[in-house]
Amino acid sequence: MGGQTAGPQPTGAETIQKLCDRVASSTLLEDRRDAVRALKALSKKYRMEVGMQSMDHLINILQTD
Repeated sequence: MGGQTAGPQPTGAETIQKLCDRVASSTLLEDRRDAVRALKALSKKYRMEVGMQSMDHLINILQTD
């Protein structure tokens, strides 16, 4: 009755990659800010993955914004 289909859930690495893509390609400041906040929240559980995948994007944001 209108329930959600049980598909495969994205892994932590896939979620982090999508957030990195949002950080890199978003033109709106709010979108980038939300993605950075989500990465920060995920960094507690996936410290190495967030560091490896997002550090270049975060440094770029700090330099340009």
